[in-house]
Amino acid sequence: MKFNRFISAIFLVGIIDTLALRFKFYAGWSPDIVLVTLMMLAFFLDLDELVTVTGLSVWVVNWIPRVSSEMVLLALLPFIAFAIKKFSPWEGWLSAAVLSALGVLILYGVSNFHAFSMFGFFAFNVVISASFGVIIFLLFRVFYPTSRWRT
Repeated sequence: MKFNRFISAIFLVGIIDTLALRFKFYAGWSPDIVLVTLMMLAFFLDLDELVTVTGLSVWVVNWIPRVSSEMVLLALLPFIAFAIKKFSPWEGWLSAAVLSALGVLILYGVSNFHAFSMFGFFAFNVVISASFGVIIFLLFRVFYPTSRWRT
């Protein structure tokens, strides 16, 4: 069961990374689905699995050997979600939505503060990312139920 969950997470992150890179190539931007997917996997994976999946995803998204604030946040925010998931006072799907939205807010607040000036675009990105996070959370909850939090 644990191995199947880990392999599923790797395939999911590979698909999401590819989708985000293709979306960025064709449309010029992409919603923050990679960050949100990694944060939602923090609800289901163990720490060693999360380290592997996050490292692989950061390497695929940023294959140029250069450290940027976006890549640091992409690597750190899933571990913050992993640490605070047990302290969430809400149901699992609501925690997923709130953490997804907060992750995107933190990402843009630190790396691209000027994105807040384009409120319509920014709000659209937050809503799409939070919705995607809830879908990923519910999908994994159906296939890999856990009793670590209220569902």
